[in-house]
Amino acid sequence: MMKQKAEKKGNTKKRYNPASEEGEKARALASEIIAITEDAVISVGRDQNILYFNRGAEKIFGYNADEIAGKPLDLLIPLRFVDAHKKTHRWFFPVAGIR
Repeated sequence: MMKQKAEKKGNTKKRYNPASEEGEKARALASEIIAITEDAVISVGRDQNILYFNRGAEKIFGYNADEIAGKPLDLLIPLRFVDAHKKTHRWFFPVAGIR
């Protein structure tokens, strides 16, 4: 019913489909932007080991992505903040890394 009303009003706006070719292009562009940004972008797994480390992170932390991959995020956190970070992580992900 809603689709019919939209068509009658001349609304031809397509819904975003992330699986489409357009969605793939958008993801690829976002990946390129993240890779070259000056800001540090770091992705970790449930075990808090580093999975992704962009160029900005390399410049800021002084590690290259290949040498830091798989290492614990704690390496990048000042010692005085490690315990607080672990407590916060447990609060956000209390059951097997998932909340």
